[in-house]
Amino acid sequence: MFSRARQVILAVAMCLLITVGASAATYYIDFADGDNTANGQSAEAAWKHAPGDTNATDKPAAAKLQPGDKLIFRGGVAYYGSIVVATSGTKDKPIILDGNSAGKFGEGRAVLDGGSIISNWQRCKSPEDALGNTRWKEMFYADVDIDISSNADTGEFVVHRQVPTNKQAPWQRVILIDGDRRLLPVAQLPKPTDAFYPDLPGDFLTSDKRLATEDGLSVIQDPTNLTAKDANYFDGMMVGLHGGNNHVYFGAVKRYDPNTNKLFVPQFKPSTYEKTKYAFYNSPKIITLPGEWAIAPLGNGKSRIHLLPDRLENGQPSNIGYPVFKTGLSIESGASNIGVKGFLIQRYSGGAG
Repeated sequence: MFSRARQVILAVAMCLLITVGASAATYYIDFADGDNTANGQSAEAAWKHAPGDTNATDKPAAAKLQPGDKLIFRGGVAYYGSIVVATSGTKDKPIILDGNSAGKFGEGRAVLDGGSIISNWQRCKSPEDALGNTRWKEMFYADVDIDISSNADTGEFVVHRQVPTNKQAPWQRVILIDGDRRLLPVAQLPKPTDAFYPDLPGDFLTSDKRLATEDGLSVIQDPTNLTAKDANYFDGMMVGLHGGNNHVYFGAVKRYDPNTNKLFVPQFKPSTYEKTKYAFYNSPKIITLPGEWAIAPLGNGKSRIHLLPDRLENGQPSNIGYPVFKTGLSIESGASNIGVKGFLIQRYSGGAG
């Protein structure tokens, strides 16, 4: 009798343990005000980081998601980071990552943001701060912890989005995106018809002369458009050249001779056309439109960004950043039954840049 009763009690206890162990949990994530030492299971005790984020500490770092678990991210808050889901849900109990689709935790949708926000903007105080740009009073600059020295002068021409990343043109290595998910246009002369397509030869300057070679460099000679009197005017600029099989290649200006209207650039190895189409890129000198920017290496692992903002908040450019993460959410190979809903996702580089 006693033995039978004990068996029943043990069976019930085991069922309870199994039920508790199998119960799904809901975790709340608030990157702005969350605390990784909290229990994460209420809006008032939300975590800052999600499980699967390499920057997570304490409880979310130790948490192992189980089938049926749900992560709810606070609406209206940007989550800066990258999350990896390595655990599978089941068909009946998927693991859910929810960007406040029910609208009960915060306001609006949560944002997964892969950018580093630039916050140290300084207003230009003189024309020299903007390399002589006449709109210097409206321009800002900021120094960022990115080294683009190899991008600024590769010693050769490179194609669009070339890999590895240290060979890409500077504005392809670093991309500026604002809080409205707009890709900000790099400084360019002449201006493109559509800023989203800055490398269309139809928008370029045209020299009637084929690209020449002199002293081991390629030479653009154009008395119509290359009329600057200062031999240093084009220093630090990049040139886009139309050549090869209808491609645009980018290279750094080597020198300029105002007496002969010649611009010297790295040796251009692809085939050329009878007329030379080209454009200038990435210099504060040619910033004229709101939203345009340029970036240059400073050394010591830093670079300087110049910007003519299209709007200010409290006297500063607001919510402008560049991607530092490739993906917002990755599902490891083999993981399945994962649901994702309700997010805005922005400022991730996505792979090669």
